[in-house]
Amino acid sequence: MTARVLRPGDVCLAVSDSGTNQFTMRSVRNALQAGATVIGLTSYGRSELVNTADYALIAGAEFHTWKEYGITADIVQMLLLSALNTAALAVDPATELVREDALEEVRAAIFPQGE
Repeated sequence: MTARVLRPGDVCLAVSDSGTNQFTMRSVRNALQAGATVIGLTSYGRSELVNTADYALIAGAEFHTWKEYGITADIVQMLLLSALNTAALAVDPATELVREDALEEVRAAIFPQGE
């Protein structure tokens, strides 16, 4: 959402299961243009996100049908995001304040004042 305000030294973590979501990819391009480092998380190793991001994390699940795939891939990605969050907090407890600010910004975008 705020990829344009990023600057060199900042990190943008972009998550797109398909690796092709155009809203995510627009944010990735804006973050790169601002000089931020982009880490992409996707289920597909051959995707636009993997080709564009500075670093790629491929996390999905082997599946047999689309119906089976949806929830398993989501669980794998959620576990990875949780592990990354835990690691970031262990390195720098101030990260929690940044997380709270980001959540507040998302809340404000979803629920404008007065709603």
